[in-house]
Amino acid sequence: MRKFYLFFIASKRFSKNEQQIDSKKSAASFFSEDKRDVSFLNKSFFTRKFSLWIIAFFSVAGISLQSSAQSISVVSVAPDPVCAGTDVIVTFNVTNGSNPDYFTNSTSYQAYLSDAAGSNFLPVGPAFTVSALYGTAVNDITTGLTQNITIPAATLTGAGYKISISATNPTFDGSTGANASAVFTVNAQVVPSVSISPNPGSTICESTSVTFTATPTNGGGSPTYQWYVGVTPVGTGATYTTSTLANGNQVKVEMTSSATCPVPVLGCWKTFQIVRSLFTPDPAYLIYSAIPGGHVNAK
Repeated sequence: MRKFYLFFIASKRFSKNEQQIDSKKSAASFFSEDKRDVSFLNKSFFTRKFSLWIIAFFSVAGISLQSSAQSISVVSVAPDPVCAGTDVIVTFNVTNGSNPDYFTNSTSYQAYLSDAAGSNFLPVGPAFTVSALYGTAVNDITTGLTQNITIPAATLTGAGYKISISATNPTFDGSTGANASAVFTVNAQVVPSVSISPNPGSTICESTSVTFTATPTNGGGSPTYQWYVGVTPVGTGATYTTSTLANGNQVKVEMTSSATCPVPVLGCWKTFQIVRSLFTPDPAYLIYSAIPGGHVNAK
């Protein structure tokens, strides 16, 4: 009985010792973790305080801590469609990046024109600057900048052309079409011409009626004609008929093309010279000799 009792007491004391040890370990663990937590909170507290002081300093100094990238966006190209060899007005906006990447009156721009599929951008025209009241802070947007750009005369007809713009100081790369315009249409230049054919033939008797017919090339759907004998206007329409021609007269027709993008804009002409035939003894015969045609300057 005594042995059992001593064993029970010993066991009881041992259990209490284990509990005390566990309690001490738990307390130590708790305080240790709590200490770490307090240390972490203290560090976070001072970090936040320091950050606030830094932000306040830069704000007072007028320095932005925001990071941003500058950009250029082409808003419109007009007119649309446009003829190759003529100008379009390109309207674009610029957005400032982080200081000092701000657009200014000294910023140099370069336009790029795509192919008819809207890819493969190539430089078009010289570099240029645009004077404006540019924004002076990060992310400021300056809108409505414009520049005339000449579409190269050799540009082929297509409905998928785009224009993008690059810049230096600050740098923005638009050479691959970044922020390019919507697609627009370019119509290729056409060169109008006209020929004259007399009826009957190239040789007739004097005072005989002869009809001259104008045949257009690139005349469009509704070309107009003006006929002259010398410098005197004598008729309109695609044909001219007369029986009063004399030796030395010149018959000329001027055609104004209605085609899209004719070059020149107004007219081309063809002339026939009326001369005595050198190959017949009868002076009553006339021969019509074609004189190479030319172009009339645009009005």
